[in-house]
Parts: sequence; C-alpha cells; structure tokens
Amino acid sequence: MSNNKLLLQFTSAPDDSFVKIDTVQAIWGGIAKSTVWRWRRNSIIPDPVNITRTGTKLWRVGDLREALKNMGGQK
Repeated sequence: MSNNKLLLQFTSAPDDSFVKIDTVQAIWGGIAKSTVWRWRRNSIIPDPVNITRTGTKLWRVGDLREALKNMGGQK
C-alpha cells in the first residue's frame, strides 16, 4: 500500500486502533524498518503490542500520535 494511503488511514483511525510497521515507517517519512526498531529500543517511539499468536507486532494509533506530539510533528 502506498505511503499516502497508509497516512490517510492513520489520520482517520481512532486512537484505540492498531497499525503495522509499514504505517509506522510512513508516519516518519518512509524510514527503514531497522530505524523503527532502533527508535523503539531508544524509547523514541512506543513499544508495539503482540496481538496475534503469530507474533505480529502492532502499534496503537494513540501511542504513535502521542510520540508525534512529543517530537513536535503533530498537534
């Protein structure tokens, strides 16, 4: 899915919904997956949660919005 579609979905999603890593990458301008994990390790972005038994990690939209506010990227 294109970054624009991912960002549109993120913008319209309720805070209690979840997004995959590709959306997290798009939010911060198309950063690499390794950057997402490094930023998580350095507490720049929130930890994902495991939703499924397969180990899929998803981020809460509200947590990501809060991280954006803290970085000065969104009000």
